[in-house]
Amino acid sequence: MFEQSRKSKPAWVPVFIALSGLAYTILNALGQGQELCITAGCTLFKDITVQGYSLWWAGSLFFGLVLILGLLGKRTLAFSLASLALLCDIFLLLFMAVTAPCVPCLVVAAVMALLFLALQPGDSHGRKKGNVLLVLWLFAFCPNIVATVNETMGTWAMYGKDRADMQVFFSPSCPVCQETVTRLSANPDARIAFFPVAETPDDVATISAMQTSLEEGTSLLVAFNRALRASAPDRDIPLSLRWNLFRNKAHLGSLGVTRIPVIITNGVPKSLLAHPAPSSAPVISMPAGSPATPSVDPLLPDINGFAGCGDDAGVPCKE
Repeated sequence: MFEQSRKSKPAWVPVFIALSGLAYTILNALGQGQELCITAGCTLFKDITVQGYSLWWAGSLFFGLVLILGLLGKRTLAFSLASLALLCDIFLLLFMAVTAPCVPCLVVAAVMALLFLALQPGDSHGRKKGNVLLVLWLFAFCPNIVATVNETMGTWAMYGKDRADMQVFFSPSCPVCQETVTRLSANPDARIAFFPVAETPDDVATISAMQTSLEEGTSLLVAFNRALRASAPDRDIPLSLRWNLFRNKAHLGSLGVTRIPVIITNGVPKSLLAHPAPSSAPVISMPAGSPATPSVDPLLPDINGFAGCGDDAGVPCKE
């Protein structure tokens, strides 16, 4: 009788964990607590619903049921429910691992795992089965942590405003990059952000000289030209600058980029859609039965030729 009475006592540690999970999932279901939405997976998973209901409500239902079972002292039933939830979470974590990590989802996953551990039975057989499930969960959870760190590492803009309309990744030793930066930086009011990339050892010193000029208040164009004209300075390169350059290069690597410059735009530049004046060149009529040739709209700009330097561009950066 004493043992039965002890088993029916509330499980306060699991109750506290379940209450925390319940509050967190309800906040997210109501659209609150978006401060942790720092990865692309947040946007992806917030649109996933079941019969029109957000998955956050499913999490709230789970934590609410475990909370009630914990207050009633039904540890065995609560543990079975937690095991089922952790098994389902493994598949969700694997899906995130191959798509995009969602930090709020990872927080809930961690709370589920803590709840599972708190409800584990004391006998060795039950713990052995629980440990197998927990190992599988860790196998699915850890890749998401790595992906989150990689995504939040972000990039470093040497010059430009937040939410720029155009992002330009360039290397000072790339001739095409030099022309690109010169043209795009001519208008200081343009919403363009510039991200330096070191392709050669001298690039690091050149970029460091550019940063020094920018800190003195010069424009990007002046800083860029001044750094290109100067000989490679014999100076100590701050570790922070090397780290920032590594971040930019790692980001391009994750995109599969093999040549620079790289230009990323929010939308399509109006100049690309603008129709130039029709050409005055004569129209050549093809006789009937001639081999078909690809039709090209003479009003569209040429977007088939791209210049740059890199491994597959035919124009390596200076060495």
